[in-house]
Amino acid sequence: MLLCLVAVWTIAAGGSLYAQFAWASGSSRGIELLWLPPEDMPMPTRYTLRRALSESGRWIDIAVTTPQPSPDSVFRKLFLRARSSDTAANRAALRQLYRLFVLNPRAIAATLGTYFHDTTTTPLAQYDYQIWSGSTLVATVVGVESHQRKLPTVPSSIRWRQRAQCIELWWSLDSAFEQGIVAYALYRATGSQSPLRLTKRPLWAHLLSADTNVSGFVRDCLPPAPATATYYVAAVDVFGTEGQPATTTVAPSLAMLPLPTPVSVADGLCTLAFPFHGIPATGHDIALYIRTTLADQWHRPAYTIRDTALVVEPFETAADGFSLTLSVATGFQRSWQSIPYFLPVCDTTPPTRPTYCEVYRDGRKVILRWTHIPAEDNAGYILERATAQDTTVHFVSDTMTVITDAITEGMRYRIRAIDTHGNVSQATPWIQVSVPHSHRPLLRTVEPINEGVRLEWSVPPATAQVLVNRYDDTAAAPITLAILPGTATSFVDRGRISPQCHYEIVTIDSNGLYSLPSQRHGIRSALPCAVHLIDSAVYRNRTVVLYWHASSHGDILIERSEEGSDELLVLARVHSSKGRFDDSTTIPGKTYIYRLRCVGVSANAQDASVTITIPP
Repeated sequence: MLLCLVAVWTIAAGGSLYAQFAWASGSSRGIELLWLPPEDMPMPTRYTLRRALSESGRWIDIAVTTPQPSPDSVFRKLFLRARSSDTAANRAALRQLYRLFVLNPRAIAATLGTYFHDTTTTPLAQYDYQIWSGSTLVATVVGVESHQRKLPTVPSSIRWRQRAQCIELWWSLDSAFEQGIVAYALYRATGSQSPLRLTKRPLWAHLLSADTNVSGFVRDCLPPAPATATYYVAAVDVFGTEGQPATTTVAPSLAMLPLPTPVSVADGLCTLAFPFHGIPATGHDIALYIRTTLADQWHRPAYTIRDTALVVEPFETAADGFSLTLSVATGFQRSWQSIPYFLPVCDTTPPTRPTYCEVYRDGRKVILRWTHIPAEDNAGYILERATAQDTTVHFVSDTMTVITDAITEGMRYRIRAIDTHGNVSQATPWIQVSVPHSHRPLLRTVEPINEGVRLEWSVPPATAQVLVNRYDDTAAAPITLAILPGTATSFVDRGRISPQCHYEIVTIDSNGLYSLPSQRHGIRSALPCAVHLIDSAVYRNRTVVLYWHASSHGDILIERSEEGSDELLVLARVHSSKGRFDDSTTIPGKTYIYRLRCVGVSANAQDASVTITIPP
């Protein structure tokens, strides 16, 4: 199947393709705004956005946006030329930037300082916006409903006809760019089958050729098939939203014709290959004509015949696309001329693989994030979700680098980047997710006191509640003595206590997940505090790290003093089982003495201590 694209971009009477436009649409977080810099003046260095409730007239300043030049050398050159005072150079650079804009509106607009996401709006409320550059009103957008995505308009006046074995479709593009439409998604359903997209990516409107005088034109060269087909054409706006499709049903009469019709195009380093369909390629006078988008005349490139394919030798061009046509003559018979085709410039270089990818849990959800690929032709990412039974593939917009998913036992993820030419990068390593449990709490002390039995413990972060359980004997079910707030660290059991009873602690985090129970302890299971010697003290990355032998002997104080000073500073109170402490508050060039001391015991010569000098 060969899909060929030809079109002329049209704008409403009195307008210009590169005039000032502004678009807005509701999003899941608020309202998104995109606009283009004015063409008749140097590109502004900053924009001020004002907002008001619709028809209220009460305007307030909400944001200031500034251009963020891309590190890419070509884009930066265009960016600087667009800001020059030379009107001709400014206008030419802006037109080239606008051609890049429709390929990746959000990224290019963010670089130009013409994108803003307003997340401070009230859902379902309607707002008006003004965009100012100094004292100049650049654009006004009115009646935007917050948190409601606006669908692009349905393509109008869709028509079709059959030419040879190809189906030609065309529809109106009148005022498409003013409405924020930059691309079209094309689907085909044959017979009773489900619709399938004919191209991996939407058809960018600005890449459609100018070989015909209709607004939008697509040619689908199908293999012979008698079944009827239904075509669906849906508009895609600057925010990546795909609208409702327009449909048309065709009943082609596709006969096998002995014509040298190119049925596929293999592009790599600008090398074109045309396998022939119907007749052999040898024994005929074949002429191939090519015209780039930067030229006004057709020329005949050199080619070779390989088996049943015509292969054009590699060539270089600065154009972003080219049109081609093929003619064939046999003896004195009349030449056959193919329909012109439009192709983008070849690019088979795969994009860079995302260099960083991680997955972490947030309550009952899994959050997957990765690094953004800053290439101008980056189209998005392919997310693979795999279990032992099934694998699903999802396309993610290039503006997204964070995905939220429900926790599934054994689910694995990996990411690939894909560019606008369909090239796919290598995949990141698989990352697997397991069902989480809240961290196990630590029951530190169970000791008898006059009022009963006192328990002390420590809990993991994000603890919402603490359950205190008691076992009267090893065979009994636990009795929940108390349900305490997550900040509680102690409890006194004043009930009738058996010498054989044991205690345990269970925590519930803020997402309602229960932890595994702590280790059970009976009465008098707490051990007296005993401080071990400090194993080592190292200085790295501007931080002093203390290490000691971890134990379960209770809380200890970490103290620090400067050499030659009697002032003693208590840095922290930690449990001896931690075994490590980091101090990032030191000053270069000073010498410090660190001590470990049991809580409730005065300082003495038996305390563990170490001296360390911080490099200048």
